[in-house]
Amino acid sequence: MNLIRPKLSKLFYSNGPKQTLPDCGIAVVPWYHSEAVFHSYSDSKTASCKVPSLQMLPFFVDNFGPKYTEWTTTAHEQSPGHHLEVRSYIATFRSKCNDVISWLSRPNYFPGFTEGWATYAENPVMANDTDIYNNTSNKNVLLQKYGMLKYQILAALRTLLDININYYNMSGMKAVLLYNKYAWGSRAMAPKDITRFQSSPGL
Repeated sequence: MNLIRPKLSKLFYSNGPKQTLPDCGIAVVPWYHSEAVFHSYSDSKTASCKVPSLQMLPFFVDNFGPKYTEWTTTAHEQSPGHHLEVRSYIATFRSKCNDVISWLSRPNYFPGFTEGWATYAENPVMANDTDIYNNTSNKNVLLQKYGMLKYQILAALRTLLDININYYNMSGMKAVLLYNKYAWGSRAMAPKDITRFQSSPGL
């Protein structure tokens, strides 16, 4: 996060009445959900940020990596992804009035919107609107860029499979074959991801 946040200063307000870059801390912790295959975000639920928000790493996977997904995962779960999205809503945009409009706007989790924003944060915000991936002569930058591109493929594949599994009744076997074809190195992830599609369509 220390590498990413300075890149965002030209894109988001970091102070003043329009501030959207969150001041609240975020902690990285293990997530003991047996079917989890991707990182997850949990907000602190308090405006004061006494308890930090969480980026949760799935524990029951082969490893917490791979390392080449570090930047794009951090962008997705922290800033400019979910952490910025949720904390800026609570601090800046959520109504302070206790009226009907406030009550209607308080539930602010709509999977298509929130995951759409976080994917947008990965690319194009980080990929095109900052220079974080520009120095491809640096092997680590090149590796992280590969991770970003791989996650774009995964996002497209997951969208396709979510629809095909839940609407067109695609078989789990065919879905696994598509994972093997397009999402290199994701074989351990595929069965858990497919279970997630089946149990929570649209996520």
